[in-house]
Amino acid sequence: GGAAVAVDELRAAGRALPAVKLPRLLADPLFPPLFAALVGVHAFHQLRVGVVPLLWAAAAFLLCWDQFRKTLLSPGGFGRYLDFAQAWRGYRRNLLLGAGLCLLSLFLTWGETSGWLGGGYDYNYRYQGDGEYGYQYDYNPAKYYYPGFEISGRNQSFALFAEAMLFALLLWAAYRPAGGDPRRADRVALGLAGLLALWGLANAAPTAGVLLFLAGIAAVHHALWKLRRGEAEGPHDAAHLWARLRRRTG
Repeated sequence: GGAAVAVDELRAAGRALPAVKLPRLLADPLFPPLFAALVGVHAFHQLRVGVVPLLWAAAAFLLCWDQFRKTLLSPGGFGRYLDFAQAWRGYRRNLLLGAGLCLLSLFLTWGETSGWLGGGYDYNYRYQGDGEYGYQYDYNPAKYYYPGFEISGRNQSFALFAEAMLFALLLWAAYRPAGGDPRRADRVALGLAGLLALWGLANAAPTAGVLLFLAGIAAVHHALWKLRRGEAEGPHDAAHLWARLRRRTG
């Protein structure tokens, strides 16, 4: 994917390259932004303190920003279907906050591995035969006990797909269909939210990370249900709830 994007960028810059016919998928104009999005999800998946993860994060940021300018901000790009201002209004804000809560929960503890026994040698003084005693090394298969370690949500099975679906929901909050059937996009969002709920329940455990994820996905489902009914704003959106909280605490 990186090589295909590099070839596309060099050709766009006017560099003379050998005539190589790429497969239709790699030659599609939507492939570079899709590849950038996948690199961004992968960089988030392995984000931690370290040289390689930080290099991945920096490279993914540069790649995504470049494709954002070319694909989303260009006059004929995909950006004409996005309205980032509407993503922070009404129940769409609830959706953003819920999906963001789910992403944050993936950094927390979701479970722990069980401990295990490790072998080693004991130096024992014992009978060796012929009436003699002495020191001898004996192998003990249970000499050491290694405790388990905590694992985060990003270590769960299919976590990369869950992260990709959460980022897709973040993008959907800004999506504004230009013609066509707007309810089709709603059905896609509901399907993604349903798969995320099943994934969270499949990995359910009494841990802070899981509880935070389930709370976030519940907020996403509530926001999608309200938007599906045609309610852009209401008494349970983020702005109204924040205003009521300020009145009570003020």
